[in-house]
Formats: sequence, structure tokens, C-alpha cells
Amino acid sequence: KQKAQFAQTAARNMEKEKHYRQRLNRDALTGTYNRRYYEEVVRNNIGPAGIALMDIDDFKICNDTYGHHAGDLALETVAKAIRGCIRETDLLIRYGGDEFLLVCPHTDNESALGLEQDLRLGLAAVSDEALTVSASIGVATVETAGNTLADVYRVADHNMYREKRMVHARGADC
Repeated sequence: KQKAQFAQTAARNMEKEKHYRQRLNRDALTGTYNRRYYEEVVRNNIGPAGIALMDIDDFKICNDTYGHHAGDLALETVAKAIRGCIRETDLLIRYGGDEFLLVCPHTDNESALGLEQDLRLGLAAVSDEALTVSASIGVATVETAGNTLADVYRVADHNMYREKRMVHARGADC
């Protein structure tokens, strides 16, 4: 009987630990993976992969103008729109405040560029009169950037900021 109780207690503790680990690796607002998950699990992976790095355009202006509730709604909306565009094997990570990182295993350059277009269409589809959402997106793949996800990330980051400069030059909605 004592062994059975010990086994039940151990099983409950393992389940609790699993639950806490999942919460530790997830963003509470969007339900996406968080940067900790990227740093501890994903970053060191090597292999054919593509990355899409996305930064919500003029997010600070939205927060300052409409309040943090509107900003939270925008983040949730963006995460939901991105999920509608990706495969089950892709990893969506809230990398920073309004920055999302999408890691797409086994994605070549042509597929990554197609995904970039899908993401733009997905974001446009969730925009309406009350909330217009757009994001600057930078994509890169192992084909175009190097051997590690860190190499790919650097190129995607460069591409995203190049686009962000173009968005600010022509003016953007939030």
C-alpha cells in the first residue's frame, strides 16, 4: 500500500512539474512559445529551416493612443492570424514585446517567401475598422544565411529592419 501511495505521489509530482515547465515556456497572453523556449531549446538546432521575424508596425503608438488593452488585443490578434497561416511543425515564439519569431523546419527560400506573403494576407484578413494590424516581416533560410538558426536569425532581423525603415518612410497604421 505504501508503494502504491508513493507511486501516486510521484506521478502527481511529475504531472505538476510538466505543467509548470509548459507554463514556463509559454507566453501567458498569446499562448505562443516564449523567448526562454527559444534560448533553451530551439536556438541551437541546426538543419534546414526558415525563419520569419515579425514586428508589429507602430505598436508603441497603438499602446500610447488606445491603451494597453488595445495593445494586448493586437498581440492576441497577430498570434491568432499567424497560427492560421502555419504548419503544425512550425514554432511560433513571442520573442519580445511586439516581436514574433516563426521557426519553420525544412523550409527552403521559395517556401519562406511564400509564407511571408501568406502572413501578410493573414494579418490583412484580421484587420477591420476598429483594429488595423500590419507587421514588418523579415525572412531567411539556411539556404540564404548559413548553417545555424542564429545565422538565419541575424539575416531575418536585418531584412525585417530594412522593411520597417521602408514602412516608416511611407507611413503606417497601427
